Amino acid sequence: MKKIVVFGLALLLVLLFCILPSYAIAGVTIRIPFPPPPPFVFSEEPDMIVIPDTYVYVYPEIEEDLFFYNGWWWRHWRNRWYRAREYNGSWEYRETCPRAIRGIPPTWRFNYQHHTWGKDYTWEHSRIPHIQLHDNWRTWRQDRHWEKPQYRQHYRQEDRRPQRGEGYKHHK
Repeated sequence: MKKIVVFGLALLLVLLFCILPSYAIAGVTIRIPFPPPPPFVFSEEPDMIVIPDTYVYVYPEIEEDLFFYNGWWWRHWRNRWYRAREYNGSWEYRETCPRAIRGIPPTWRFNYQHHTWGKDYTWEHSRIPHIQLHDNWRTWRQDRHWEKPQYRQHYRQEDRRPQRGEGYKHHK
């Protein structure tokens, strides 16, 4: 009888220490979180501009790219993408960013500073106050606001008529 009890205890210990932990480990995902980027600190809410032929908005006055697209603020920090609901909000790591943001050429800041866009186009950008962007971005997208001739911000240099952006290729 004593041998049966010892054998039973040994079997129980084997189950507890060897077999059961492997079942528990199989369902566990270990994720190492990336530290979030520091918050932006502005003296007042940032005025944005819209990137031609997109509904991506950007704040051009800082070195780091700060985008707004489809209700989210996006930033690229330490080779990773982060998004937040507010520009100074809590940033969460994302594997990638929306295609519309990936399609923005890396030369956009140069183009902004020199009022150019693509080949033979002038970019007459205008500031969009934060509150207007916050209140209207969804309606602007639904109504195709930035595609209407009176709101187009880039023109062929020779005739100054609104153009669609021919000759410009998005870089990825």
